[in-house]
Amino acid sequence: MKIYRVLTFGLMLFFFLSGLFCQQACDTSPHKNGRKSMLGLGPYPQVSQAGLDMFFVATADDLWNGVEEVAKRKGSHLGLMEELKKRVRLKLLEQGIKTVGISARSQNSDNRTIRVYPLYPKVAYVRWKYKNDADGTPQRYAFNILGPADMNKVKHYFDRGSVPPGWEVKSYEEDALDPYVFLGLESFPPRID
Repeated sequence: MKIYRVLTFGLMLFFFLSGLFCQQACDTSPHKNGRKSMLGLGPYPQVSQAGLDMFFVATADDLWNGVEEVAKRKGSHLGLMEELKKRVRLKLLEQGIKTVGISARSQNSDNRTIRVYPLYPKVAYVRWKYKNDADGTPQRYAFNILGPADMNKVKHYFDRGSVPPGWEVKSYEEDALDPYVFLGLESFPPRID
């Protein structure tokens, strides 16, 4: 009975301190200096130390300067995708959800069709397709697949239509995030290109 009380107290203390940490370290309120997105997404959120560490930058300005550089060098659509990916990862971190990366896709450079895929350990986003083998039997295979870097070690499972042991599969279409909805952005930014 005594060990149960100690474990219960320990868990309560852990969750209490975790909540305090996120309130202090995961602040995504607007950027302190009022700096706004050059791509029309409003004020940049503040970036916690955990966020700076996640992106391997020293300051929030370094992070947002990098986004703006992508927009200047590669065009506003790719810059917008980069900014949305960073904002989504920061919001997930604020919610206590750690990612190992993020990917984004869109159709025909249309800002309204951008979808983001937060990457987690041993989780793959898969769009399955079927083709008939020599006997005419339908065989499933991964038509589109996204996952963390170590997925390459087990990609052959997906190519054969199966799921590697210990891995979770999410739907490529249904489990992607609409970044505008997820971030609570009211409108799409204008095309700048």
